[in-house]
Amino acid sequence: GITNFSGGTGAIILDPTILLSAEWLYFEGETNNNTNHLKWATESEKNTNYFNIQRSKDGINFHTIGAAVAQGTSSSTNEYTFDDNNPFTGVNYYRIELIDKNLDASFSNTILLNISDTNTDYIFYPNPTNDIVYYQYEANELENLKIEVLDVLGKKVFSFELTSIIGINNIPINLTNLPSGSYMVRVHNKIKATVHSQKVIKNKF
Repeated sequence: GITNFSGGTGAIILDPTILLSAEWLYFEGETNNNTNHLKWATESEKNTNYFNIQRSKDGINFHTIGAAVAQGTSSSTNEYTFDDNNPFTGVNYYRIELIDKNLDASFSNTILLNISDTNTDYIFYPNPTNDIVYYQYEANELENLKIEVLDVLGKKVFSFELTSIIGINNIPINLTNLPSGSYMVRVHNKIKATVHSQKVIKNKF
C-alpha cells in the first residue's frame, strides 16, 4: 500500500546511476525490521517534476509504492524521505524514479534492505533502569554502530559511535546524568543498514 513520509539513513548500494535532471547526492535507507526508512538528496535540480518510490522483490520488476514532489529548479541541496511501512519479509530492493517536466524518466541507484522473519536477536536491559541500560546482540563480524538517545520530543540528547566485538555484545548506555522519564534508544548498524530501537524508562533515584 501507499506509505508515509519520515526519516532514515544508510543502505547497500547495488547499481549506481546518475539522474539526468538532477545532480544526485545519495539514496540510502535503513530498517527497524518493521519499517524501511528511505532517504535521498539532490545537490541541484533542473525542471524536475516528481519522484516515484519503487520497490521490487527480485531486483528486476519494480512497482511504484509512493511519490514525492520534486523541487523543480534549484541550485541548492534538497533532501527527501519516505517510509515503507509494509515491506516484504526478506529482501526489498528500492530505487527512485525521477520524472521531469517533459515527463522523461531517469533512475537512482538501487539499494537493498532485508526484513528478517524474527526480531528477537537483540535486547535492551534492564528496563526500567536507574542508571545504565545495556544493548545486547550477537555479531558475526566487526560492525560499526552509532547509538543515539532521544527525548520524548524526538530531540537527540546524546550519541556515540563504537565498533562491536565478534560474539555477544553487551554495550552500556549511561543514562545516569539524565532526568527521570522516557527516552528512545536507537542503535544504527552502518554495515547492515539496520536500526534497533527501544523505549527506555529512566527511574527516579
